Amino acid sequence: MKKLRKLKFDLLKFLNRIYVFLHRKSLKENVIIVSSSEWSNKLREDFFLKDALNKEGINAKIMPWEELNTLKDENLIIKSTWGFHKKISKWNNWLEYLEHNNIKTLNPISIIKDNYDKEKQFSILDQNNIRHIDTLFIENDKEAETKILKFMKKYSTIVLKPAISESGFNTYKTSDEKELKELLPKFKNSKILVQPYIKDIDKGEYSLIYIDGKLVNIVLKYNDVFMNRNSVKYIEESNASKELLSLGNKIVDIKNYKGYLFMRIDVVQNDSKYEIMEVELLDPNLYLNYIPDKKKKRETYKYFAQRIKKMINKE
Repeated sequence: MKKLRKLKFDLLKFLNRIYVFLHRKSLKENVIIVSSSEWSNKLREDFFLKDALNKEGINAKIMPWEELNTLKDENLIIKSTWGFHKKISKWNNWLEYLEHNNIKTLNPISIIKDNYDKEKQFSILDQNNIRHIDTLFIENDKEAETKILKFMKKYSTIVLKPAISESGFNTYKTSDEKELKELLPKFKNSKILVQPYIKDIDKGEYSLIYIDGKLVNIVLKYNDVFMNRNSVKYIEESNASKELLSLGNKIVDIKNYKGYLFMRIDVVQNDSKYEIMEVELLDPNLYLNYIPDKKKKRETYKYFAQRIKKMINKE
């Protein structure tokens, strides 16, 4: 089955190359869908966006951020730079390079900088009175253990991870004081994010996906890093609760996010109340390929490409 899917994907990429060659003289604006050295040209979502952009008359290609150091008039879609946290110094220097050279990015650099550091991200939510999982950010110093133990007494089982991280990297769950002492050295060079372990996570985590203010996709994910599960279920908007949709709309309207292109809001139910787990504005998987209706999926990618075209041509 995997081999067949790969063959189909390779065929689609081949057909796209033919399309680009035949229409090369009519393709205009230069757009780079920014990925990473590990994931560049391997992700279907990136490819289908590239194909949609090409069909909108845009000269689009996919490249890793590590190779983008001599840019001129390109427009960057910061899309799948997964693993950047493992090269954080180089990553920060690259963002500074983009900013210094006025390279246009979607999402904007200002939004990205306030988003990938979870402490800044949660501060924005607090400023806008958005309910989120109770979160403690602490420096890994002599007082760290005492502060975390106090938090642990309140919640019993807690989760620890770096304040700048992705995809469950260096994430641990504990309810044991001795184990906590053993875990702290793993955060030697980073600020620690501490949260209660949400038992209702086994019921799934909702993701609401917005493109330029429009809700285009909702999924229910079962990807608990502690249970080694990974599955995604598409949710019709008509089947989503009013409370969930209302929470998403409040976040979309936050002034700090003005000018964003795409956004994923991760939400969990905690004692029957919806709480934000994360607002992803850097390099989110938008789960567009989980839209079951093929026509709707094509229309969503087309809408995505059209919004990009409008934004890069906006004065």
